[in-house]
Amino acid sequence: MSRGDQLFRQWTILQELAGGQKSRRQLADALEVSRRTITRDIEALSLFPISEQREGIDVFYSLLPGART
Repeated sequence: MSRGDQLFRQWTILQELAGGQKSRRQLADALEVSRRTITRDIEALSLFPISEQREGIDVFYSLLPGART
């Protein structure tokens, strides 16, 4: 994996979250990567106000209100 692939994937995650809440599974399926890769990318994006909500084994991510502007 090149650094450009990782940056593109993280940028895409931010765009997806700007559109509303997404599950880790939805993001992984959309980007054709593992759920663990999504978790690592979300950790790398810790500078951004991303909330994490767990419901059973599912994890949902969203940008906090005001972060979309």
